[in-house]
Amino acid sequence: MTNWLDILNELIWPSSILLLAIFFRKKLENIIDQVGLRIGRGDHFEVGAGGIKLGSPDPSLNNAEPEKKKELEENQPSDIYLAHRATRAPDLDSDGAKYFRIRVWLDADHPELLNDVKEVKYILHPTFKNPVRVITDRRTLFGLNTIGWGEFNLKGIVTFNDGSIKDLERYITLE
Repeated sequence: MTNWLDILNELIWPSSILLLAIFFRKKLENIIDQVGLRIGRGDHFEVGAGGIKLGSPDPSLNNAEPEKKKELEENQPSDIYLAHRATRAPDLDSDGAKYFRIRVWLDADHPELLNDVKEVKYILHPTFKNPVRVITDRRTLFGLNTIGWGEFNLKGIVTFNDGSIKDLERYITLE
């Protein structure tokens, strides 16, 4: 009998982790995809305080002295990225579909970088009415407000005042 108890005791943690992984599968897949994209682009990527660090804001820093590397990293411009929030809107439900109010905006680690942005062209899922929308209002962080009923990949094409362009992508979740 104690052998069975020992076996069950040993299986509790792995079973719990497996159940959590299954339950949060979509979120874990999204995180893994985003990490893979960032690593593939050579972006600086860090997990936790003093935890895993991959890449560098500047590839030339990889062989730099630690003190020089830290100084150079601190002076690198931050990345600009898309953020979003989805709020359940039961008053908009139709034909059995649960609708959400979705807000997407441009953000950066150093907000002053947004002063260099001229516009953001959002490309929503093709099922949206007017799936391509251009936002030029800096005061709203180039925010887009819309409604939707399903999760999708949203593309953002950021045009800077100097004419340069940066392509962004964000998976829009509805939780």
